[in-house]
Amino acid sequence: MGDWWNGAVEQLIQYGPFGLFAAMIIEGLGIPFPGDAVLAFYGFLASRGHMVLWHLSLAGTLGCLGGSLMAFAAGRKLGPSAQKWLTFFRVVPDDAWPWAHRVVHRYGPLMLVFGRFLPGFRALGSYIAGMSGIPTGSYLWWSTLGFAAWAGTWILLGFQLGQRWEEVLRAVQSHIIWIFVAGAALALLWRQVYKKR
Repeated sequence: MGDWWNGAVEQLIQYGPFGLFAAMIIEGLGIPFPGDAVLAFYGFLASRGHMVLWHLSLAGTLGCLGGSLMAFAAGRKLGPSAQKWLTFFRVVPDDAWPWAHRVVHRYGPLMLVFGRFLPGFRALGSYIAGMSGIPTGSYLWWSTLGFAAWAGTWILLGFQLGQRWEEVLRAVQSHIIWIFVAGAALALLWRQVYKKR
């Protein structure tokens, strides 16, 4: 396990911000991908002196923006067919679409900023923005703000975690039962909210 882990970390370090850029294109396309965890791990590597924070923030933002522009263009060109295609290939569950459409129509371009922090919306937002006819300039502006805030937040969290790794580990170990109970309560709450949509 240690050899595999060390090999994976060395590969990430070798590819540096370019690897993060490529990974975030996948995230921007809305394909199920642990983008938050990847950003946080790159931030962790930066805390160990392997990378530069602003390089990572720029790579993360531009990668997400590149992938999301492809999704936006697909939504604009294909319209509802994009929704059918993504649902058919099980990229996005069918019942997630009505909720995401309601959110975009209710909050408009602001959701391109704040919605980046919502995993379900993050996958669908660019397609729906393309379908809804949001002007490209407005989409670029709000999406850039959203992805910069989202990528920067996760990278900084990973960086802070890396600087306080031993302290965080001790805190987790001493409070593991409460963390588990809180996680279970959040999962139940999420399930109830999701059922009501």
